[in-house]
Amino acid sequence: GVELVELACTSFFNANKVEIESKITEGDFTAYRSGKMTLLCGDFFKLKPEHLSGVTAVYDRAALIALPPDMRTKYVKHLLTLLKPSAEMLLVVINYPQEGIAGPPFSVSEQDVQSYYASTCKITRVSHEQIEMPNPKFKGATIFENAYRITVG
Repeated sequence: GVELVELACTSFFNANKVEIESKITEGDFTAYRSGKMTLLCGDFFKLKPEHLSGVTAVYDRAALIALPPDMRTKYVKHLLTLLKPSAEMLLVVINYPQEGIAGPPFSVSEQDVQSYYASTCKITRVSHEQIEMPNPKFKGATIFENAYRITVG
């Protein structure tokens, strides 16, 4: 995994009742390890393909929706340079009327997903359901959560 915030890394281990076996600085990242699991804490845009050696699947639960629209294309382009052809991704986004509701999380439409990934990837929407968000700023908003299976190459 890759995370920008140290607290999110340690919270992940705590929430899953997994002991951090080592915490080592590796170049631009701090690596938190337990067994076969590694969380890299640092700037995603400093990741290199060797950081993801052997990675064949990606789970993006909150990265794309955390980014404002002007940063998403940069994020997707960088992510695709890190992955080998046939890598799989599960992308989960939310879609809501963005007018009057300041992100993050930001709304990402199906058209957005197509514009970011369709030129180099196969995209299949695997889930579409209406949800409620606990944050009061979303009170009264119609929000859909969409999940996409994306295959690189």
